[in-house]
Amino acid sequence: MLKKVHHKIKDIKKDLKLKIIKLKNMPQIIQKGNELIRISPTKKGELDYSTDNGRNWNRRRAANPTYGEFIDLLDVGNEVLAIMKDGKEIYYSADSFRNLNRRYATNSTVGIFHNFNLNGTEILATTEKGLHYSKDNGRNWNRR
Repeated sequence: MLKKVHHKIKDIKKDLKLKIIKLKNMPQIIQKGNELIRISPTKKGELDYSTDNGRNWNRRRAANPTYGEFIDLLDVGNEVLAIMKDGKEIYYSADSFRNLNRRYATNSTVGIFHNFNLNGTEILATTEKGLHYSKDNGRNWNRR
């Protein structure tokens, strides 16, 4: 009986690990106006958009070696931010990524960006140096 329970627990853990891996590999999607915008699931350097709730996807931005791959996206109201260049730079767009401009280049204090999240009036970012926050849409970062 105990052996059966042990194997069942092992199977559950294995199943959970597979589900977590699948979630990590899902492209991130944000909604901006009547569009869904996502990091392409096949080419991380590209952005796709949908105007029919994700039934069909079109390319918004082609891959560009100047910017590198998209790592994370964050809607901050009048702009959308993107972590790019292997986590070393943050770019912004005020027009749903039709145009893209550099906002911030990391330094040794902040380190490489992994992801960010909106927390009320500030942006929280997980970096290789810990948790950082910005109160000015990613122009400046402080350690939390």
